[in-house]
Amino acid sequence: MARLDLDLDRRVTVTLSRRNLLALLHKLYWPGSEREIWNTDCYRDRKPVSDLLLILRCEEDEEHYARRTAPPGPMHPASEAFIEKLGETRW
Repeated sequence: MARLDLDLDRRVTVTLSRRNLLALLHKLYWPGSEREIWNTDCYRDRKPVSDLLLILRCEEDEEHYARRTAPPGPMHPASEAFIEKLGETRW
């Protein structure tokens, strides 16, 4: 499952395995899915804590970017090509 790391310098790191990333992507296309994965594998300053819950949620681009005033920024051309090709595939 995903892991959340909170550091003193106010940095938040969310780590996903390839398996969990693909599961979250699958939930985006799965009818009726809540489009979320939850986990309590959370750390504060490299020490495990039990008072946090990590919820990772996915949403369609149209839903996500509708709240922004500017479109998403550019990505590496190889990433853009991968995303475009993946978008042609419906799960």
